[in-house]
Amino acid sequence: MNQLPLDKFGITLEQKIADGIQLLQEFESSALEYSPDGGYYLCFSGGKDSVVVKDIAIRSGVKFTSNYSVTTIDPPELTRFIRHYHPDVIWHRPKIPLMKMIEKAGLPSRRLRWCCEKYKEQGGSGLVKVFGVRVVESPGRAKRWEPITAWKGKKSSLNAWVVNPILYFTDKEIWQYIRQNNLPYCELYDYGVSRIGCIGCPMSNRIDAFVRWPHMERRWRRAARARWDLMGDTRAKRTYKNSDEWFDWWMSNTAMPKENDCQMGLF
Repeated sequence: MNQLPLDKFGITLEQKIADGIQLLQEFESSALEYSPDGGYYLCFSGGKDSVVVKDIAIRSGVKFTSNYSVTTIDPPELTRFIRHYHPDVIWHRPKIPLMKMIEKAGLPSRRLRWCCEKYKEQGGSGLVKVFGVRVVESPGRAKRWEPITAWKGKKSSLNAWVVNPILYFTDKEIWQYIRQNNLPYCELYDYGVSRIGCIGCPMSNRIDAFVRWPHMERRWRRAARARWDLMGDTRAKRTYKNSDEWFDWWMSNTAMPKENDCQMGLF
């Protein structure tokens, strides 16, 4: 099968769309081999990228199911958008709410994002997935992702194949596609939110998020307090006076002292 070359930024949006459709069509036989009834396992987050990916999948005529992994700290505007505009999406709910998991695993950080692995990456194991990954999002993604990528689990064993039909779309082209095709999108983008994800995610602006959703900051603090009460003689407890002080440091995104894993309360 012909994969998209790495010089796709110089071509038109129309050609990128055609290439994405062709990619899905050519790899569909593999998706049906692993899931005859469902075909592709399309990972749908409700963000602008997944809205475009889903529309391209529909236009390609391939067989797929759209799947949303609930984290339990999702923006209410996002969940309302999915329910209203994408009623066909399958919701996958976790056994343990994320805030409860913090008591066991500690506060996630940019380096230790256990939350993504446990709450977003488990679905569709062994199936051919469709992602809305784009290389312009980060240098790491540009190095790691190709149009067809082998997805490996935590122990580096092959877990699934991933098809990335919008891999070379720019931000401008994503919005151009949405407007040209009159696709509904989550209202949070109109409020200046550039990337929609979990409320309190270490990779996002948590301060702005907690201003918008103050009840979520209270939930995070309660979870941090529960974790604090369960910790033994860790470096965190030797450094900070209480859970609120520890939480404020977590919010600051400042450089961590040595033994940062202990600082996070993970050990």
